[in-house]
Amino acid sequence: MRIKIKHIMHIVAFAIIFFMIFNYATFVIRDKSGAQSCVPFYDMDEDADVLFLGTSVTFNGISPLDLWNEYGMVSFNLANEGHDLANSYWALKEALNYQQPKVVVIDVSYLTVESSEPRVHVLLDNMPFGLTKLQAICDLTPKGQWRDYVFPLMFYHGNWENVTTNNFQEVTSINYGATVAQYSKKDDVIFDTSVFAQGLTVLPEDDVCQIPERALTYIDKITALCKENNIQLLFVNYPSYATGETNHGNGEELQRMWNAFSLVADENDVDYLNCLHLIEDIGFDYQKDLRDWRHLSVYGNQKMTSYIGAYIMEHYDVSDRRGEESLAHWNDDYVRWEQYRQRVLEGEN
Repeated sequence: MRIKIKHIMHIVAFAIIFFMIFNYATFVIRDKSGAQSCVPFYDMDEDADVLFLGTSVTFNGISPLDLWNEYGMVSFNLANEGHDLANSYWALKEALNYQQPKVVVIDVSYLTVESSEPRVHVLLDNMPFGLTKLQAICDLTPKGQWRDYVFPLMFYHGNWENVTTNNFQEVTSINYGATVAQYSKKDDVIFDTSVFAQGLTVLPEDDVCQIPERALTYIDKITALCKENNIQLLFVNYPSYATGETNHGNGEELQRMWNAFSLVADENDVDYLNCLHLIEDIGFDYQKDLRDWRHLSVYGNQKMTSYIGAYIMEHYDVSDRRGEESLAHWNDDYVRWEQYRQRVLEGEN
């Protein structure tokens, strides 16, 4: 009997060691390009009152530390590059395993976009193993690829030849998921925003078109999930120079979809801000506040963060928490964030 127990213990010990090595090897070689915007979320000790989710538009557009400095709001930005509404739904479902926010803000910038395989990996590879991750894998990926998401090492095994010392570093960030950039580049050429100086012809709010069915499906899922958890939901379309052909479709057609989303929001009894119709209220300058047709510059980030923050404080039960001693480190983090922002403006990003 003792021999059997000893044998079982050896098997268990081997399995644990193997699992630890396997996990560490996966960590070393996997793509960590989006990790800084989500991994620190799991280390967050304080209760977040607001969560922001969506695409790179939110990732570059909303700063939790500016919200803290201006309004005393405790929040986290869980948005990431190329995250469609399906990714946002599963990111939210996962987040609710760890936080119970009062408000969730989701951007609807890319209603026509379906996340690519690398973007789905960014979401799922940074998600701890558990039921939600397995459900997300089954929903977001073809059955033939499930193995690559359950065991990401299978997907990234070819990366060994590109491993550097940076691959071994822990993922850390004091930005609470956000980032900023002043310029967009393509082939080392800075995007010229002077073409935006004339402003955008914004289509009237009643000029609408059909929203893709897949987007509507996940809008319904997000809405139901928030109602089930007594969370106030705010959808946002951030300012953009949406005209002509863009990398996400015709700009005027996108405008019509964003207009049509007002009808969807009304049907679901949720709030929606289409910022293309709020340009003057925001004080938005297309040339200065955008760094390409869709992404906000450092200045645009500050304006939108301030505007969205004011809206949340006015319309939802979110308190100013700057007086809480346990949150004093947010003040220190804000100082570092402001220093980082200045380096970006000085071209040292």
